[in-house]
Amino acid sequence: MSIIEVDARAHPNLSGVERPFFDYWSRNILRPDDPHNQRWIDYEETAVARAEDRNNLIRSVVPIKGARVLDVGCQNGAWLVALGRAGAIPTGMDVDAAGIEAARIRANAYGIDAHRVTGDPVWLTRARSAFAWFLGENVVGVSLFDPVTGGCRDGLHLDRANENQGAESTLSFLLALLELRAVGRADRAPLARGRAGATGAPS
Repeated sequence: MSIIEVDARAHPNLSGVERPFFDYWSRNILRPDDPHNQRWIDYEETAVARAEDRNNLIRSVVPIKGARVLDVGCQNGAWLVALGRAGAIPTGMDVDAAGIEAARIRANAYGIDAHRVTGDPVWLTRARSAFAWFLGENVVGVSLFDPVTGGCRDGLHLDRANENQGAESTLSFLLALLELRAVGRADRAPLARGRAGATGAPS
């Protein structure tokens, strides 16, 4: 049951297929005293549709179906849903645990299940494959994880990794690592190179 009501006529998605998502999101992420709640509700109502528009732009450059996509900072999962419906193999991660759970519930509402929901080992395999992006299995062929500092670089340029190691990127890497270890041991071999720095590189 939601603590904030939604108008079924104005918000057919949130009151329909996405109702489980809305109930969780409104209880755990929205604040009842936030004066912008109506704005956030309107935004989430059309979030998947806007993400599908983004897919159309991406399709003009590269195919989406069958593509492995890592959505870092996936927030409430709208793009994960749009990617899954387009036939991609998306993996989402975020520093906000409540947002991750909201994304899982939203994806499940559309029939897009992950390993934790289905128990199907294929999703664990795909999650490990997506995690390998951090470790160098990306278009540049460079690891974003730094075993010396324990940090994670902020992203990729056309020919190299970004040298900045921000907190959000590092936390995204560590949360992904912990999530994999929660359902099956992540391959530690690539993490063994170098030494643990002040932040304590995982091993």
